[in-house]
Amino acid sequence: TLQDVNEITESSVQMLQNEMRLRDIACRLHLAPGLPRVSCDRNQVQQVLINLIQNAIQAVEDRGEIVVTTTLGPDGRAVRITVADNGPGIPPDVLSHIFEPFFTTKPEGTGLGLSICYGIVERHHGQIWAESPVPANGAGAAFTMELPAG
Repeated sequence: TLQDVNEITESSVQMLQNEMRLRDIACRLHLAPGLPRVSCDRNQVQQVLINLIQNAIQAVEDRGEIVVTTTLGPDGRAVRITVADNGPGIPPDVLSHIFEPFFTTKPEGTGLGLSICYGIVERHHGQIWAESPVPANGAGAAFTMELPAG
């Protein structure tokens, strides 16, 4: 079914609002107006988003900032959702492995979250990727999910 990505994004952020408030994390939403609808399983896309936002919450710890943005893909035939944080960032040697099953840097992590996200996005004929600037500038990390429109 065709889904409104902005609506899914907003409700995903809403679900984690209390946790962010408790940790004094600011979350800003930038939703592009008039985005085309996306053919997707709403619950699965929401699962990916919640996982990405939870990872961002863990990355920034207290008093961090998370920015969630929706935009039209560069070719106009896809919709992008980006979750960015101002945490410590992801070192390049870690960045190249983060979507692999069982890869984790967290003491209590299973390393399955991002690989499951990857699988969900792939099944939707989309793409997911992570970017992290040089950790020295403290610019954090950004995860982008791109899903084909209509």
